[in-house]
Amino acid sequence: MIGMISLYESNDVSFNTVAGTSVCCPVQNILEQSARCGLTVFSPQAEVSIRSRANVQPCRIEFFCLGQVVSGNGWFWTETGGRLPVSAQQIFFMRPGQVHDCAAGKSGMTIDRILFCGPLADSLFKASAPDAGIYGCISARRLLPVIEHTSMGTPEHGLRAVSGIIDLLADLTGGPPSSGPLSEELQIDRLCAELKRKPEKWWDGAQMASFCNLSEAHLRRLFKAHTGLSPKAYQDQVRAEKAQEFLKNGFSVRMVSEILGYSDPYHFSRRFKSILGYSPSDCLSL
Repeated sequence: MIGMISLYESNDVSFNTVAGTSVCCPVQNILEQSARCGLTVFSPQAEVSIRSRANVQPCRIEFFCLGQVVSGNGWFWTETGGRLPVSAQQIFFMRPGQVHDCAAGKSGMTIDRILFCGPLADSLFKASAPDAGIYGCISARRLLPVIEHTSMGTPEHGLRAVSGIIDLLADLTGGPPSSGPLSEELQIDRLCAELKRKPEKWWDGAQMASFCNLSEAHLRRLFKAHTGLSPKAYQDQVRAEKAQEFLKNGFSVRMVSEILGYSDPYHFSRRFKSILGYSPSDCLSL
């Protein structure tokens, strides 16, 4: 049990042992919620530290698990595939009923991880889903947006989390990605798509660098070369264009300011005009 607790330890998971195998199940309130909603994402954790261990301790989970190695390395074991090495940027996906184990190497390992379950999930993955196991390097930290949305705990964010899971699984369904990391251009493309998808989130340099698994200095160089703008200027441009869309659809300046997370309408109006060259009120006549 000691090794697996570091991977699945959560107030949302119960543990017992059957015939020498640790069994991890969602607690009752998660099961009830998933029965109502069809699919519940729970226990979101970023940069979970996995303990180093040499011996295999089989574990069976009664939920789905998606994880991505953030740093370090370790090993991943299944009954059918044996023990395989796993390292930074690799994705692993496990289905309910799968007996497996995971532990860090001597230098340790951290992962991003989410768990999910429910009758809708079961139905979806009977029809089409990637095989359980390890997938190749995906440089962007694809689970971070899902973890963030799940942690917010609102119905809207819950839907966004489910959408993020489906997008990631769709990418994996075609087969294991290339064993090499994504190109730097694709890393920046994924970040830009995330900035556009959620313009109300105010990313700082460290968050964007972490999303792409790059240093902040290297991210700034890549981003400017790829888009012609600094990361901050790009965010401002995206936010201004989204604000323009809201304004043209009848939203007031104050409402748009609040939706996009500005401190006050004056700050929003000033930034809007500095980027687009005209004020929010002028936008209505264009």
